[in-house]
Amino acid sequence: MGEAITTIAEGAKTAISSVRPRRSSPYLRPQRLGRGKIMFKIKRAYEPASAEDGKRILVDRLWPRGLSKTKAALDEWDRLVAPSDALRRWYAHSPQRWREFKTRYARELRETCPQELKRLRALGRGRVVTLLFASRAPEMNNAAALKEIIETRRASSPAAARNPRPHGARSG
Repeated sequence: MGEAITTIAEGAKTAISSVRPRRSSPYLRPQRLGRGKIMFKIKRAYEPASAEDGKRILVDRLWPRGLSKTKAALDEWDRLVAPSDALRRWYAHSPQRWREFKTRYARELRETCPQELKRLRALGRGRVVTLLFASRAPEMNNAAALKEIIETRRASSPAAARNPRPHGARSG
């Protein structure tokens, strides 16, 4: 009989926890992932914040036009990882220049702020980090390029520039 009461009580706890409404504050603790997994998302800064965003980091050099700080609900504004003004102007959101933009941007990040890339990668280890951008192009913007660079481990390593072999490949 004691077992039956325990089972009913455990069932009630499960039912109560599944009915409890989820808070929708953007300031909730970031969602944790498995150990060592890196999870970066990208999102337009003008979209409303959600609990699934985790830590929200604006990665543009300029503040998004017409967006208030409260609506942005940022945890951080990291201008260091934004493309230089010259690179941003050269790219000008031209689809023909996208591939070359990513290459130049990765080189620029390696040369100017490798420590910042390490910091961002560490932030994303085991939790969700959302990189925010202001561009209207959802797939071709600096946040999408930065996400790709961060998630490609060798992209930020100086050794990767000297040794173009794919990660894990053996020498001859």
